[in-house]
Amino acid sequence: MKTAGASRKIVWLKRLVPMGVGAGLLYLVWRLVTANEMAVEVDFLFGRMDLALWQALGTSFLLGAALVGLYALFQMARGGLVSRRYRKQLADLEIEVHQLRNLPLSPDGAWNGALEGARELHEREPGGAAGSSS
Repeated sequence: MKTAGASRKIVWLKRLVPMGVGAGLLYLVWRLVTANEMAVEVDFLFGRMDLALWQALGTSFLLGAALVGLYALFQMARGGLVSRRYRKQLADLEIEVHQLRNLPLSPDGAWNGALEGARELHEREPGGAAGSSS
């Protein structure tokens, strides 16, 4: 059985871990900015721009993350639409199977005519039963 003291420790742990991770990220960003303060000239097709190196690095990182995120969203939406289509098709097929289960059984005489018609078609085909007996 859990004690009240153990649950308090878990609550503090749940609070301290995100705070520690956030503080670590802020420190890493501060280190990135202070270590890469030099100005660089970025040449685009439409012009040039003077930026700090950390700004150029951060911009390229964010643009790359945005492109990958958009592609991932596109793939997730596409997969969702495909799975929705398959679920709908499966539901239609299940309804059809349930309807087939409810069909009444027909007497043997009704099937005899259909089977004889199928035999005649098979015998008229080249390589069928008539062709193999000669």
